[in-house]
Amino acid sequence: MFNFFSKKHIKRRQRLAMQRPMTSLLERDILAISDELEYDYQNWVAAYVDRQHKASFDGGVTTAYRAISISDGALFWLVTHVEKKFAYHSEKLDPLDAVRDAERAWIDRKAVRRQWHKVEQQARDLLIGRVKLKVTVDDAMRSPLCGMGIREFMRRNYMQNVSQMSGRFAAILMKIDPQVGFAINQAFLRHRAETS
Repeated sequence: MFNFFSKKHIKRRQRLAMQRPMTSLLERDILAISDELEYDYQNWVAAYVDRQHKASFDGGVTTAYRAISISDGALFWLVTHVEKKFAYHSEKLDPLDAVRDAERAWIDRKAVRRQWHKVEQQARDLLIGRVKLKVTVDDAMRSPLCGMGIREFMRRNYMQNVSQMSGRFAAILMKIDPQVGFAINQAFLRHRAETS
């Protein structure tokens, strides 16, 4: 039942346990070292999730779970949907706002995925040098990707101080994680708006 964690992990688990409403301090202390706080790793974000601290919407179709990032200790809502393979990491304070944030992102992702062949063509054009374009972190943040996932991807690939990159390099990164295509697509949209 009990696990032994590093000081950093213990601090993260204690902070997450303190978020659970309607529990005593003793229960929160026990929660921090128990198996009730689950480890989760999705979209580059390693976190602990409290599956009992949740808010369900649409009859349980969408659920927001309170969670904490292991790398920086940021609290967030892990939003899941019964029809989605991966959850969305929302930094909104309110679970309803987090669900709305996730639903907007899922709708926008679906729209881009319908035209994914164009995104792949854009990446090929960047890779072979047919098109020259800078892809910025702002492009990624404006895309339907979650901000936490973007920051963790940048951190884990030693690019946390990078604000922009060549389109060719972004196309190479798309080979590592296809979701970079969303940032590439957003960069093309920005470029089109700037040149028209």
